[in-house]
Amino acid sequence: MVAVTIVLAASFACGSGDAQTVIAEFADVGDLVGRANVQQSDAVIGTVRAIDLVQHGGRDIARVTLRVGPEAKVTEGTTAIVRSTSLLGEKYVDLVPGPADSPALEDGGTIPVARTRKAPELEAVFASLGALLQSGGLEDLARITTASAAILEGQEETVGRVLDGTAKLLSSIRSQKDALAAGLGDLSEASKTLRGRTDTLARALDVSDDALRVVASQSGRLEDLVVQLDKLGAPLAALTRAHQQDIDAQVKAINKVVPKLYEVRATLEHAVRELPAFTELFARAAPGDYVQLNVFAEALPIGDPALAASGATLQRMLLEATL
Repeated sequence: MVAVTIVLAASFACGSGDAQTVIAEFADVGDLVGRANVQQSDAVIGTVRAIDLVQHGGRDIARVTLRVGPEAKVTEGTTAIVRSTSLLGEKYVDLVPGPADSPALEDGGTIPVARTRKAPELEAVFASLGALLQSGGLEDLARITTASAAILEGQEETVGRVLDGTAKLLSSIRSQKDALAAGLGDLSEASKTLRGRTDTLARALDVSDDALRVVASQSGRLEDLVVQLDKLGAPLAALTRAHQQDIDAQVKAINKVVPKLYEVRATLEHAVRELPAFTELFARAAPGDYVQLNVFAEALPIGDPALAASGATLQRMLLEATL
């Protein structure tokens, strides 16, 4: 018997070395008692060591000391909830893990009141129902139920489609939770940036105010401008409709020319680069008080040797006749 006691004491001492103390502050713990279980994901990970009434922010709260084992995952985002094992069962503390990226809570760390609560109990539900019956609100509830049934009568398919659409929307939101979290993170960073640029925003708003005053002072002219543009719109529309075929023909012609110009873009670039030097040298080669140079340019189909040769001959004849 002594040997068994020593072994158990040694095991407890070794295990307690890795245990962690967590303080949870509750506004209401209900019937929670000391030595109650502490659970996480339906597994018992520790016990309640003490429940103390303390003052915090001018009100009474319950300071619950928890002792959890090394397998517990307690972070700074963990939530503590007082639950019941069944409708009339004993109470326990459920530690709900926080976000995966939350840092671990240090030994002796505190879960504040903002992240603790007590789950609704059957007694509270009955008490609320009793208050409803005593206040005569049951008749109002009956009227609301009857009116809702009258509204939904004959709309079963529509309501079904709405519920199906809501379910799909919720499923889509769940599937995009990482993207939503990233978006909220980006929004938080943007808000931090805006907070750091308050002076720039203030100057921009001041300038905007001045600009609005200028626009307001010119409102009469702006109205006249809008009226004139409205009057101009009808003639322009009529002109466009009257020459629609010509415009379409020109656009089609341009669509044929532009690809050809793109094909000979290197030649055109070279000609443009050489043109200033040519005009300067030509003026030196033909000295005099007045020199007239007529340049005749004609767009010929690319790839037709006969037309290209005739075009080049015509250009030489015109140039020689001019000179």
